Amino acid sequence: MSSNDADARERGMTVGVRRVAELDPNAPLPASEPALLARIVGEIRETGPMTFARFMAIALYDPEDGYYTAAAGGPGRGGDFLTAPEGHAIFGWAIARQAEEVWDRLGRSPRFVIREHGAGTGALGLGILDGLRRSGSDLAEAIRYQAAEASPARLEQVRARFSAAGFGDRLEPIDDRSSDGLLLANELLDALPVHMVEGGPGRDLREVFVALDGTGDLVLETGAPSTAAIASRLADEGIQLADGQRAEICLEIDPWMSGALVGLQRGLLLIVDYGYPADQLYDPVRGSTLRAY
Repeated sequence: MSSNDADARERGMTVGVRRVAELDPNAPLPASEPALLARIVGEIRETGPMTFARFMAIALYDPEDGYYTAAAGGPGRGGDFLTAPEGHAIFGWAIARQAEEVWDRLGRSPRFVIREHGAGTGALGLGILDGLRRSGSDLAEAIRYQAAEASPARLEQVRARFSAAGFGDRLEPIDDRSSDGLLLANELLDALPVHMVEGGPGRDLREVFVALDGTGDLVLETGAPSTAAIASRLADEGIQLADGQRAEICLEIDPWMSGALVGLQRGLLLIVDYGYPADQLYDPVRGSTLRAY
């Protein structure tokens, strides 16, 4: 399964770009993020065209103005979009049953860690703990919750929400102690930066870069791939792009997976996300999986 169906709902993808996102050319552009746009333009002027993965990383995770790291805005109730845990606690209640099964099958260890990557507002964690409390589960006493989140402001929000709900003592910082546990990632992998590529004549493969035109506007241009890992990923998947076919490749999934598993002695990695088998994901009829709203 390839999990790089990059449903880029993030407004961070629209940092003032005129022709980067494939939008209706006659549609009005959304408001730009001037400081973020200036950083992107400055980096391109200094080092040359950047990969789309680099562009996406800045747009989403810039420490000051990235979509997921900025103090204001972003996903969540009252924000740009809701994920399932924000919609209703029943999603967390269901995961709580799964956590209880894992804990029971591993022998009910006295310390059981649930680590959520991309914890956001903490809604999923609260739903899980609330589900355990509602059912009177013994796991409620063994559980320790760790929130992995790129935004310091979001982490503070998680701490506040856990404390207000009476779960402040269940929350702990991430460490590398070996533990039994459940690792979660809900709608996270599709927000990892992706490289944009394009099939050429024969077996030629081109990468699509973000560059500047003569007036200083952001444009897309193709060039030789920035890393051999791009062609290797397609080869491993048995994929040959058609001439002119655009596609996206996420090279960050493997290192993310290795980092996510640090400290897990026994347990389960549970990923909830969008994706397709490679032959469907790279079907020429599907085209680019990048979207900006």
